[in-house]
Amino acid sequence: MNARLTLGAGDLSPRYDDALIYAAAHHRRQMRKGCQVPYLAHLMSVSALVLEHEGSEVAAIGGLLHDAVEDAPRGQGPRVLAEIEGKFGAEVAGIVRACSDGLDARQATGRAPGWNASSPTCRPSHTRRWARYG
Repeated sequence: MNARLTLGAGDLSPRYDDALIYAAAHHRRQMRKGCQVPYLAHLMSVSALVLEHEGSEVAAIGGLLHDAVEDAPRGQGPRVLAEIEGKFGAEVAGIVRACSDGLDARQATGRAPGWNASSPTCRPSHTRRWARYG
């Protein structure tokens, strides 16, 4: 039990709040593929997993923002990445950049490499897997 007392990032700063607001605004109208679950639920889950597994606040913010560049309108990814760096710092921007599949290729096609509109992500098996963490 005492080991659990040392887990986690501790108190979160207003910068985390700002990142949550930024992610919510950026993904406001986006739903998970194949269902009506707001995409923000995925971002909050990623961030929660980071925090629950001894990640830092910086990494948790990266979890909230990891799809912002990839999901930006065509040609806007670099601008969004620069905005994230300005608001949340180079370390967060580095995490987001590393998680942005095919940022350069996306600018030409409007889609990340391997993107598949029919790929279901809201299936009972996924729900059960994530429910273990809640």
